[in-house]
Amino acid sequence: MKQEYRDGIHGHHWTRRYELDSGVIGLIAVGYIVLPIYIKQTVRINKNCSIKEFDPSKARLPPEVSDYFDDVTVELGGLGIDAERHFTVSNMVANVTAIFVMLANRAEGEAAIAIVAYGGTDESSVLIQDKQVEFVTEFTDGTEIETSNTQGLYGFKPVPRKQNCRLPKYHDLERLLAIHRFRVGRSEAGTQCPIPQPDDWADVIREDSLRESHHQIGVGILYETENEFQATWPGAYYMTWKQLWPMSFICKTIDACRAAKIESDFELSGALSFIHSERGKGYDSRLERKRSPKSRSLPTWSCADCAIWHLVVFVVCDPFSSDDGRGKGFIGHGGLRWCPDCLVGRRCVGWS
Repeated sequence: MKQEYRDGIHGHHWTRRYELDSGVIGLIAVGYIVLPIYIKQTVRINKNCSIKEFDPSKARLPPEVSDYFDDVTVELGGLGIDAERHFTVSNMVANVTAIFVMLANRAEGEAAIAIVAYGGTDESSVLIQDKQVEFVTEFTDGTEIETSNTQGLYGFKPVPRKQNCRLPKYHDLERLLAIHRFRVGRSEAGTQCPIPQPDDWADVIREDSLRESHHQIGVGILYETENEFQATWPGAYYMTWKQLWPMSFICKTIDACRAAKIESDFELSGALSFIHSERGKGYDSRLERKRSPKSRSLPTWSCADCAIWHLVVFVVCDPFSSDDGRGKGFIGHGGLRWCPDCLVGRRCVGWS
């Protein structure tokens, strides 16, 4: 009787566990099947979006948005990169407002864009979707090198001419700029394009959106109508699956491996001397100071699943060890000695 009772309990336990696992798998499957249909019906990129310049001293922005831009402009101003124009971009994507601050160091020929995208209209209840600083260099052969600290995954399909590097842990913008300069310096692209004039920044925002959308038409993600760009069926599935687990984890891992390889090459190049030689009295790393004490502490094996990253990097991500994603040798011999969760520049003891 006791044995039968124990067997019944065990059977009930495994039945409940099977039902739970089946439910989780079912929810994931529903997401992979149903959400692309929603994306197909709702993704619209407006060709004629509203781009309005505003005076930051008079504009009423949500507090979180204005505080972020205050920090960014002060920090970049200390590096000689000054804000030139401020724009509100609305109706490019439904229910999303984006604030663009266009910055430039014309003496050095460098440009940066600070962006905050948020949903909602009530100033006290906006939902921040992304905020980032992006350094951009364009070349006459069509190559674009972009280095940003965006937290989000790139939703579209990569195109050969656009070389993105996402470093979400970088709050020190001087270091982010140094890495961008390093990437530009080792590029084999042609002559750099001149920075647009201040009065042309609005046209640049619109033209960049159109160019990006036409790139995605070429790879089958979008198609064009009279007034907007819409997702194709393959594009809807691609954009949805990329944001869902486990594909989101795989994509973030690939991004982290590429970023870590660039970081390692940057360290080995000696380019860090930029940090010490050009830091002036006017430089104020407000974003770095606002980081939590945990993120400033010396990383150890307990940080961000380092042991799992070992397995993922060496088993899954070897083909993605180069900047362009084509792979240049075994990643373990390419200088990847950084934990992807510690890209702020403090060596993880597990990766040393």
